[in-house]
Amino acid sequence: EFPTRYCDTAELTLTVQARNGGGGGGGGGGGAFLNARDDVYTVPSSKTFSDFDVLANDDSNRDIEVDEITSQPGFGQCLISGDRSAVTYINQANRSGSAECGYKACTVPRGDDEDQVCADARVRIFVGVNAPPTNRPTSRPTPKPTPSPIRAGTMVANDDFYAIPDDSR
Repeated sequence: EFPTRYCDTAELTLTVQARNGGGGGGGGGGGAFLNARDDVYTVPSSKTFSDFDVLANDDSNRDIEVDEITSQPGFGQCLISGDRSAVTYINQANRSGSAECGYKACTVPRGDDEDQVCADARVRIFVGVNAPPTNRPTSRPTPKPTPSPIRAGTMVANDDFYAIPDDSR
């Protein structure tokens, strides 16, 4: 035996508001909008500084620039590049692991009558973690013609390789 079911109807009103005060899209009328997205980069621990194009994955109907560094990483330092198009990360010597800094991206106003729209995002930086190996020339000449492959390990003995640290310990 099935229970008696009662049905009714209802009306739902949904109001959609533009994010960050934006107006109509398409670059025509309407106000500026900006959606800043978080970024992830990997760099070798031997690299002193790196420029990250953090604006490349951000969405806007206006030109945008990095306006401010909102938080610094636990090690190293984040700065705004000279042309305000990137975040520059300066690594501390012999440091590896993950670091994170925050930045504020803003639209570049087109005139005096347009408000600047800003949004915050984070840059996560993996230093010396999962970075590609750095090949260096070896001093051992290879005989010509090479009769057989060189033993494993002899060509990479002087190359740098960064492994993923085991954080589970």
